[in-house]
Amino acid sequence: MSSNPTLSHVSAAVMQDPWLIQPLWLDVIAEIVDSHMAGKAPPTVDRKKSDAAWCQAGIDFIPVYGPIAPKMGLLDNISGGCSVAQLRDALAAALENQDSRCVCFLFDSPGGNSKGGFEFADEIAIARKQTAKPILAHVEGDCASLAYLFASQCDRISMTVGSQAGSIGAYSKFVDRSRMEQNAGMNSVVVRSSPLKGIGADAVTGPQLQHIQARINAMNAMFQSYVMRARPQVDFAARDMAGMFPARSTEQDLPTAIDCGLVDCVTTRDEIIATYGIRGG
Repeated sequence: MSSNPTLSHVSAAVMQDPWLIQPLWLDVIAEIVDSHMAGKAPPTVDRKKSDAAWCQAGIDFIPVYGPIAPKMGLLDNISGGCSVAQLRDALAAALENQDSRCVCFLFDSPGGNSKGGFEFADEIAIARKQTAKPILAHVEGDCASLAYLFASQCDRISMTVGSQAGSIGAYSKFVDRSRMEQNAGMNSVVVRSSPLKGIGADAVTGPQLQHIQARINAMNAMFQSYVMRARPQVDFAARDMAGMFPARSTEQDLPTAIDCGLVDCVTTRDEIIATYGIRGG
């Protein structure tokens, strides 16, 4: 994160949202926000043709690549991410496409911001009931946190041999600047209407931390309930699903994503096309 305390307030506000993402990526997003606010132009991501949804052999492929946000904007251009709005439009178009007979989300994502995520997961679940088209999830890299929330609502989840899935959980990150201000000879005075108003404006108190923890716990419980309604074979009591689980493992203490019930099988995109696609399509 930027060392400039003024700019870091901006990224700190971003991080205070509940996130369903791998931690390192939240720090990357914070640095991107600070660089933008400083007037710097971070290297832009070369948007590839494969980043957009396409139809092949009667299968509508919808890429879910990079960090996910409700409306990506800045991050869409410079971090290779996608947005819930884009995914929603792509799913709607795929369901209406009379030339296809299958929908397949392609995942390589660390997760993203929680806003709009559960709503889109509901849309996938509803679509499964309303269409005769199979809705598949295929992992070609990482399928973490918010990305896995989406994948879990599909009819079937597959992954390539080098992929991993999981990171079920939520978190926020707060920056306590009280010591930095004291060292600079400053002291913030926050006038609040109630003890929980203005969390993060100064040092986080015990009751405020309890409130934040309760929010995160509630979101994690909702995350687990969404997974369980579509994939009851996932046993949250048996192990901590906040970790990432690979397609293959020789370690006794590291079960595979299939062992955990997170994924159904290991396969390739070509095999999906051979199974669900239209020959000559």
